[in-house]
Amino acid sequence: MVRLIDIHGLESVCKRKNRYYSPELKQEIIKEVLMKGRSQLEVSLDYGLPNKGMLPNWITQYKKNG
Repeated sequence: MVRLIDIHGLESVCKRKNRYYSPELKQEIIKEVLMKGRSQLEVSLDYGLPNKGMLPNWITQYKKNG
């Protein structure tokens, strides 16, 4: 969480309205991990994902449903 704050500021972890991630953006983020071999943590930090379980869930759904 400290790295997320360092990169994206304190507002990145403050409670706020749920953010919408389009299917296209999710696919782009997932491909960063699956196709480019980047770590889930690194990609999550780069995109400012507020929850460490979000990206693994997206990847699981992607592998399951395509």
